[in-house]
Amino acid sequence: MEDPAIDLSQAPLEDVYKRLQCNENGLSTEEAACRLQQFGSHSERPQKGHEHLIMQFLGHLWNPVCWMLEASAIGLLVLSSGSHRPPDWPAFLGIIFVLCMNSALGVFAERRAFRGVDSLRQSAECTTNIATMANVKRDGVWSEIEVSRLVPGDIIALQTGDTIPVNCRLTSARLYISYPEDNKRLAVGDSCFVGWIIGSGYSEAIVIASGKSLQSHPTRVQSNGGLHEIVAQIGVFCLAIIVLLVVAELLVLYTGFHYSYHRGVNAIFVLLIGGIPIALPTVVGVSLSMGVDELASRGILTTRVAAMEELARVTVLCAEQTAAITEEKYAASDVKAYDPFTESEVRLMAAYAQSTAPSPNPQNPASAVEEWRNEYYGGRPQGHPDIEIAHWKPLCRVDGPIQATYRIKGSTQLRRVAKGLVGHIAEMWTQNHTNALEIQLEEDIEDLARQGVSAIALAYEDVEGDDPEAHGNGFQLVGIVGFRLPLRGGTEQAVADALAMGVQMKMVTSNQLAMAKATGRRAGLGDVMFPAKVFRDEEYLGRPLDALILEATGFGGVFPMDKQKLLQRLRHMGHFCAMISKEVELASAANVSITVNSLGGDFVTTQPCLPAVVDAVHISRQISWRLHGSLIYVSAICIRIVLCFSLLQFIYKIDFPPFMILLVALATDITILTLCVDRAVPGTKPGRWDFTEIISYSTAYGVYLALSTVLFVFTTKTHFFQRKFSLALSPAQPQHDNQLHMLIYLQVAQISHALIFVVHSQRLFFLHRPSTVLLGAFCLAQMGSSIIAAYGNWEFAGVHSVDAGWIGVVWVWNIIWFIPLDLIKLGVGLALRTRNADFLE
Repeated sequence: MEDPAIDLSQAPLEDVYKRLQCNENGLSTEEAACRLQQFGSHSERPQKGHEHLIMQFLGHLWNPVCWMLEASAIGLLVLSSGSHRPPDWPAFLGIIFVLCMNSALGVFAERRAFRGVDSLRQSAECTTNIATMANVKRDGVWSEIEVSRLVPGDIIALQTGDTIPVNCRLTSARLYISYPEDNKRLAVGDSCFVGWIIGSGYSEAIVIASGKSLQSHPTRVQSNGGLHEIVAQIGVFCLAIIVLLVVAELLVLYTGFHYSYHRGVNAIFVLLIGGIPIALPTVVGVSLSMGVDELASRGILTTRVAAMEELARVTVLCAEQTAAITEEKYAASDVKAYDPFTESEVRLMAAYAQSTAPSPNPQNPASAVEEWRNEYYGGRPQGHPDIEIAHWKPLCRVDGPIQATYRIKGSTQLRRVAKGLVGHIAEMWTQNHTNALEIQLEEDIEDLARQGVSAIALAYEDVEGDDPEAHGNGFQLVGIVGFRLPLRGGTEQAVADALAMGVQMKMVTSNQLAMAKATGRRAGLGDVMFPAKVFRDEEYLGRPLDALILEATGFGGVFPMDKQKLLQRLRHMGHFCAMISKEVELASAANVSITVNSLGGDFVTTQPCLPAVVDAVHISRQISWRLHGSLIYVSAICIRIVLCFSLLQFIYKIDFPPFMILLVALATDITILTLCVDRAVPGTKPGRWDFTEIISYSTAYGVYLALSTVLFVFTTKTHFFQRKFSLALSPAQPQHDNQLHMLIYLQVAQISHALIFVVHSQRLFFLHRPSTVLLGAFCLAQMGSSIIAAYGNWEFAGVHSVDAGWIGVVWVWNIIWFIPLDLIKLGVGLALRTRNADFLE
């Protein structure tokens, strides 16, 4: 069995067989069942959203923000008691409730999202090739099983077009892998990693890792400057502000005002409870999970949650033609025969050549001959004799085209037909090779390409003797078959939508340049396209490669290494790239990888590809804008709370009760979570995370709101409201003024909640209607705070109810202070744009 001390990907094959206790005939059924129990299936590999419920719940409590609030809860019990004072159980239990509520919401959102993903995955397994079936040899017999049931020691068959499902070692023949850098030739004994795509060839391989022991080969590009980096920076910023003002309070209250121990401790806890951004991790997790769920409902699997927001930052979308723009199935449209052959013979030889070796027995390709004969000739042609395949050479991107050596039944004469790219066939063509015919071939190919039709060529030769692998008497050109790739449904509209969102699109295809241009015109991309040689020459018509890449809408005749270089140069120029590809390893060379019906990319589409991807970009931008507003709101509330209550202590020595600040925190926590389902209008340009921008907005809002509360207390202290509106407060000392505490609570809660309408919109708040959920949560919060103010005679919390006149005064005060918030937003935005413009100059 597997030995941790042995690297099975590097050890000699003999040692691999020995360690895995197997041989070339594969495992027995009984042994495979035992190993499946030991190693588990792929579906049992740990995935986000599939952990045990309790562990997932506790995981949401395991972060620095929660640690600080948990420490505050313990401190309220330990430090605030004594001197004949009981522990502050209400505040302690309130903090525990807030922590549990945030964790429960996070778990609920994640599980809901991943249930949708699992449902789509299971549905896709029935209708697509997302869950590949594997050909495996057990008990010495080939059979087909689900990939998830493969175990170390299994012998599997791999062939052209397969996605390697597990880590394995080749045991026979050779393969060419579609690898990010280039087509890589693998020989017997070489390692293959999960997710690699087989470009050509057939081989058997021994599985060395599956299930719980499976680790993918690391190839994907790491993205910097993303959401989690910004969240970490904002968390550090908020904690720094809290620490700074806590230290300031410790110095002022104890050394300046000579507060008692317990009085000063309660003031510190007010800053900690109100300032710690407890909702920050939850709102990020819930927003991303809801994005995953929404994409799943539209037929898009998200395999990396962080990519949900990264997609919003994409500036360039590269797409393989057959993966995103056109259908994958060719429709034969034109046939051209060259003397002495006829069109009927061209079709029939094309069918003979396409004798793809089916697994598990690659030596019996007859069924594929029938399939292609039907496709090319509209049914089995009458009057043509059957054939017997003597030897078949598969398509190889390096060694050349498909070659089928066959005999007509009843004849001993060996014949050979080759089918492949025109360039490859032209190199093999030796018989009857004239300049006139070569020119005619080139003209025919160009004429088809201008119509958006690709072509393959066929050549034929006789083989003397009985050796089917012997050289023939020389190939002669038979003809060409033209294929048209119809556009996928909704492609033209999807291209227009992507361009309208500020996303550049670049199509890459192995087809000729003329055909690529024709496809680009049909799809609405235009025909500003260049040949793939620009990636090797580094220039074209005297223009440098980078300028060509920025101008181009596509490239024709590209190889995998050209696509890799395109992505590298775009990233080097500062672009954030997404790649739509059928090959997992190639897509992973981009910042965001999108694969078509193949697990391994950040996103997997199971619907018409390009429209689905453009929808995903739109949804991702909505999620990012909601998160942008949430981060500003969280930071602003942190600044607003710690600055406001520090100033109230420094100026008026007001001891605000910790329990009431906890109620404010709870209400703002619930309010901010409603942003996750708000009606977000995404921008017309790719998003970006700017720490300076977020802090600028939040600082302006926080300072302004803190000033609104301090001036409200100042106005109340001067008896302005009492004189003008005939109101009164019960006489009390400042630190024990329970009615003033209630007024401060009401004013802070209302204006803080109202800030949500400012941050949720890029324009004036009344021009963007909020969601019903957000509006309903706000109304409930205001109703609740007003009821508490009217009836909350809570001695344990240090507050006393106030009459309706005072509640009305607070409402009017907050409305007056709310109106300029939009002007502050516009002013900060103008200042940031001016700064950016000066920086660019």
